[in-house]
Amino acid sequence: MSTIGLLHGMSSVATVDYYRRINDRVNELRGGHERAELVLSSVNFGVIERCVRAEAWDEAGQYLAGKARGLQRAGADFIACGSNTMHRVAPVIEAAITVPFLHIADVVATTATDIGVPGWDCSAPRRRWNRTSTGEDSSERASLC
Repeated sequence: MSTIGLLHGMSSVATVDYYRRINDRVNELRGGHERAELVLSSVNFGVIERCVRAEAWDEAGQYLAGKARGLQRAGADFIACGSNTMHRVAPVIEAAITVPFLHIADVVATTATDIGVPGWDCSAPRRRWNRTSTGEDSSERASLC
């Protein structure tokens, strides 16, 4: 079983929900007393909140990248972030680690394609997207498919 690295804490409610759902799903699939192998980095939301208000995305990215490196050192085989907003700094996190970073946009796009949502085709070449702090498109950021 792979070890999941969870980058959480932007909301303790969401962190608890992710933890419970992941473990429930592993148990549902494997039975018995099976649970997920995971490591959790619960970040200080105060740091994140100040960065978001100040639009200090580079600072937020570096902060989360450091936490992601810690998850990797702790044995995570891949890392997931439970915050939609903080996926804005995914490229900074991805550059800081050597294990895969599960990007929420990729999961949403793949699921949309799988269930046939019109306008989504992840078999096409990967379109890259994100918004800079000024609202401009930045083509080198996070992947959509």
